[in-house]
Parts: sequence; structure tokens; C-alpha cells
Amino acid sequence: MAILNSLIALIANGAKIGGTLWGAWGVIQFAQSFGENGPEMKQGIWKIVAGAMVIAVGVAIAKIKLSMGTS
Repeated sequence: MAILNSLIALIANGAKIGGTLWGAWGVIQFAQSFGENGPEMKQGIWKIVAGAMVIAVGVAIAKIKLSMGTS
């Protein structure tokens, strides 16, 4: 079970890092199109939201702990 718990932790950390990068890219895209009010601004906002959702999934996955029950 230790291997599975390590794998779950790895996936959770990957999701958190990926969500952070995705959200940061959304902030960059939003900031670049700030004065134009074009479709890039909306895309930036949606990337920020998507990044936050991926981070939330990573946090939820991190809470999963597998254990071998003994009876």
C-alpha cells in the first residue's frame, strides 16, 4: 500500500503544480490583454478558473489514503 500512497501523493502534487502553472499562464494572458477587452481577456480568466479547479482536484486527491485492513 505504501507504493500506492506514494503514487497518489505524486499525482496530487503533479495536479497542484500543473494547476498553478495553468493559472499563472492565465494571469499572464489576462494581463497582456487588459487594455483591449478582447477574447484573450476572457480566455485568461477561464484559464485562471481552470487552474484553480485543477488545484482543488489535487488537494482532494491528496486526502486519499489507502490502508490494508486487518481483521
